Amino acid sequence: MEALILLAVIVLVIALLLLVVAAVLASAARRRIPRLKSAATQAVTTLSADTEERVRQLLAEGKQIEAVKLVREQTGAGMLDAKQAVDRQASGLPAAPMTLPSTVPSPEASAEIDRLLDAGRHIEAIKVLRENTGLGLKQAKDRIDAWRPSL
Repeated sequence: MEALILLAVIVLVIALLLLVVAAVLASAARRRIPRLKSAATQAVTTLSADTEERVRQLLAEGKQIEAVKLVREQTGAGMLDAKQAVDRQASGLPAAPMTLPSTVPSPEASAEIDRLLDAGRHIEAIKVLRENTGLGLKQAKDRIDAWRPSL
């Protein structure tokens, strides 16, 4: 009799654990965890000689923020990548190549964006574009605004 009760308790504990795991997996799927970008969707860029020279001038003038802004404007790099490039130059090292996300969404993402725009879900379309390309909020919003000029 005790063995039967022990077996029933073990089965209940295992069933509860399975329910918890299923709930966690379902929750993660609903949150639309951003996909990792493959190397094929990324590009490598370096600063042009003119940009490097201008960054050196800005650093000599103590204008690090302006130098970071310039790098971001010239390359499309994110804040962290641009700051690291400027910091390398400030320390006297040559600028390293930067890996930038592709600004072209996958065909699946493009179809999803079309569907969302058809449904009038502008904000969700911006989120899909950002998740798929790594674009910043303003860049993604501008791209979605230009996606269909008639909207």
